[in-house]
Amino acid sequence: MPVETRAQAAKMEEKIMAMLAEMGARMGKIDEKMDAKNKEMDEKMDTRMEKMDARREQMYAKMEKMDDKMNGNKKQRNERENRRKNGKDGRKNRQAKG
Repeated sequence: MPVETRAQAAKMEEKIMAMLAEMGARMGKIDEKMDAKNKEMDEKMDTRMEKMDARREQMYAKMEKMDDKMNGNKKQRNERENRRKNGKDGRKNRQAKG
């Protein structure tokens, strides 16, 4: 191989290596930006999920409270009816006196 072509090949190799290094640096910057954006999106999703979980917990608490209230009312109604049947509710049983 002649000296001139070797020098040209070395020059081309240097240019190619410089281009590859520049592309690598660009890709590194792009990767950093993407990582930052992904991290930001993950944080946003985490806060959204936390809010949704909190809302779900509140809803479950409300539903449980309503269930307790409904069951309590049902229990009180049953107790009232039992007292009425037994004549111990303090009211006069009109049908019995007739």
